[in-house]
This record gives sequence, structure tokens and C-alpha cells, in this order.
Amino acid sequence: MVGKSFYPLEIPQQPQDFKPPTTAAPLRRGDPPRTVKNGPWLADWSGPPTNTDYLTFGYTAVQDGRLVLRGFLFNVRQPDVASADLIHKLYFGSLDDDGAKKVAREFAADILQQFGMKSLAGTKIFFVFGPDRQQRNLVDGYDGSNQKQMTSYKTISKEPIVSADGRMFAFTSLIKGSWQIMIHSVETGKKLPFYNPVSSTIETPEFTPDGKHVLYAASLNGWSTFASQMRMAAA
Repeated sequence: MVGKSFYPLEIPQQPQDFKPPTTAAPLRRGDPPRTVKNGPWLADWSGPPTNTDYLTFGYTAVQDGRLVLRGFLFNVRQPDVASADLIHKLYFGSLDDDGAKKVAREFAADILQQFGMKSLAGTKIFFVFGPDRQQRNLVDGYDGSNQKQMTSYKTISKEPIVSADGRMFAFTSLIKGSWQIMIHSVETGKKLPFYNPVSSTIETPEFTPDGKHVLYAASLNGWSTFASQMRMAAA
């Protein structure tokens, strides 16, 4: 993304703001015709110093008690406004922080889709956090919002992973001096039964795609090995 210090001075809010330059007679005989700037134009962004390919712009307003975002995505390499217009859409949200996040995320999702990508909106991230050795598992939105504490074992926890259906998460925790794999329900946070073999090392848990098995690495009978175990309880 291009930094704002490189932006042209005239920034559009809607497609009608774009005005193509015109040609005028030279001021002195023998000079080439002059280019007259009539307002913001596509080449302002595709040329130096921005040298960009795409431009997002728009504006917000309040309409019928709702927040309205009018968002646009333009390919500024195109020769005219009609061919440059890729996204031209209204987004509606409530008049609060949640409404502002909603319209921004929906606009961003449409932009990503334009380039063959999928938005992370609505997804969650599981991570481990805690001072010193008192670590706990947390979950939040992909943008760091709505953090929620899921576990608190008051010991070192690591390697949280989530089942494909999003119903369970597993992690490795140091329990009473030995590493163990713990499985919890995402919905309730409740610990689910899981058999941990006696081993000096148990780590890197991972659910199979169907969620019926857990794969992990362990040291068994003096050998390092990979193991597969049936999950002992449903979420």
C-alpha cells in the first residue's frame, strides 16, 4: 500500500469527482498545447509518485438512523471512469462502533474477493498468553477484538490448535511435571477426556480433518514416535 505522504492533493470521494484533463492553446507561440487539470484524475494515482494500480475511496453518512458507507474500488490504470469502476456499492450498519466495523469489514471482504482472496471476518484466533509461567489459552476475533479466556491451568501451555469443525481445541500443557495434551470444547470451555500415555515428551497435537483422531509426537519406550489416538469424547 502506498503511504499517504505520496497521495495527490486532490482526493476523490465519489466517481463524479474525477474530471479528465483538457487541452488548451499554448501561452506562447511555438510551445506545445497545454494540459489543463480540471480536478482529480485516474492518472494522478497511476503515475508517479504513487505509481499504484488500484484505489479505494468513498464516504460515510447517516441515513434513516443507519450508518451508510458508499465504497468504491477503481483500477486507475484504465483510460476512463466507466472502465475503471470495479466496486460501486452501499454498505449499511448501526450507528455505533460495531456498525462502523461491520461496514468496513464488508467493504474489505468485497475488495479481497475481487482479487480472488477470502476475508478473515467472522473467524477466530486461539493463542496462549500469560505472565511468567502462568499461561492461559485465549480466543479472539482475527483483528484482536472480543478476547475471551478459555483455560487457566496456571502452568506453561503451548501449541493450541482447533478442529476443522471449530468445536474443539487442543494444546500441550505442563501438568504436575509432565507434558500432556488437553482438549476442550470451544462452545463451553469444558475439558474433554483424553488419554495421555506416560512419556517424557508429548507435543504438537493436531486433529484429523474429521475430528475423530488426534495426531501427536511422543517419546514411548525410549523412542521418538508419531502417534494417533481416537478422541475420547465429543464436544
